[in-house]
Amino acid sequence: KEAETYIETAPRGYSFSLIIGGSVPNVLVSSPTPDRKQLQDLLREAVPVQGTMQALDTLAVAATTLARGDTPSKQIVMIGDGQSVGWRTGEPDLWAYLQEAFTRLPTPPQVIWRRLSMPQTIRNATLAGVTLSRDIVGTDRDVRIDVTIANTGGETITPQDVRLTIGDKVFSDRSLAQLQPGVSATVSFRHRFERAGAEVIKAQVIANDEMPGDDEALHVVHVMDQLKVLVVDAATTSRFLGRPGAFVTLALKPVLQELSSLTEGAAAQEFLVQPELTSLYDLTREGDIGDARVVVLVDVPQLPPVLANRLATFVDQGGGLLVVAGAGASSAFYNDWRGSGGPVMPLQLDTLMRPAETNRPSLALNTFSHSALKPLITTDLGVAAFASYWQSGEGDSVETRIAARFDNGDPF
Repeated sequence: KEAETYIETAPRGYSFSLIIGGSVPNVLVSSPTPDRKQLQDLLREAVPVQGTMQALDTLAVAATTLARGDTPSKQIVMIGDGQSVGWRTGEPDLWAYLQEAFTRLPTPPQVIWRRLSMPQTIRNATLAGVTLSRDIVGTDRDVRIDVTIANTGGETITPQDVRLTIGDKVFSDRSLAQLQPGVSATVSFRHRFERAGAEVIKAQVIANDEMPGDDEALHVVHVMDQLKVLVVDAATTSRFLGRPGAFVTLALKPVLQELSSLTEGAAAQEFLVQPELTSLYDLTREGDIGDARVVVLVDVPQLPPVLANRLATFVDQGGGLLVVAGAGASSAFYNDWRGSGGPVMPLQLDTLMRPAETNRPSLALNTFSHSALKPLITTDLGVAAFASYWQSGEGDSVETRIAARFDNGDPF
């Protein structure tokens, strides 16, 4: 009713798109239209989307619809119940990406947040989120699925059950105790997907509360069959373990039979990551990275122009690139390497440091903030001392994050 009134009373010439927020935003009108009868008919027929509104996703979709409109002045009106779940306020990096999407519009949109009051005595358990322990999920191993339940009402609640449905499998957890108002709790499940492709996870909390609309959420997982990684080095030797790229290749896919005689005769283990080691010479000659999703440059001094342009385009289109800069790396090449989206490298290679043996830095494991590095925090990696490393500046882009540091504060 509030949205209907807003549309009815808007000045002539205004156009609107319509989005129903939820665990996945439901776009009713994807391009702004001035047809008020169509808008009102859609509003009257609209039903809530199950689950908690994911604010970032909803606002990103709103920005996309605004980009399709012709009016230079943009506005987003959000109508909701004021719950804080789904806003991910502790992840400023994601909000920076949303801000960047707003800056691509002719003018930054004005955002109006209309909060509808909730009764103080309402009993409400909210399924606040479904998260996986890894961003990249394959069929090679279990993944942990965390389901967060929040008490967003005004009374104490005791959920009877938390259920997770994946295909024809149903998992149940009845371990949750009482939740006071404003308190949340997380239960975890483990599951191994059996096939590649899109899989839907349905999470439910059974609490017999007064707002059943946010008692469940859907989460879509894209399960990968293989993640192909092209490892490139500039080695001139054909001996596998004499090449710097060999160590990266073995780290990505340990060939157990080659690493230990104890595994002779053992069945080959399936790995999600499928690395291929090639030389800079062969890659330059063939000029094709195939269907690799990630390219790793290991101790490659520089790239010929044609290959550098091809890799820059690969990155611009979403491909993954990891540069392991060795002592022979050309700082002039890497610092000037450009694609259509700007510099390929997020940081500059400033100075190759060769500290005295008594002053060699180690890694500060407590600075490991990237999800790929966090498992290493509990290892003894911090005792390793580095005889040489590239010193880098901090960078000035909001998209640049320092994922790890040395104990002297320099980026690793």
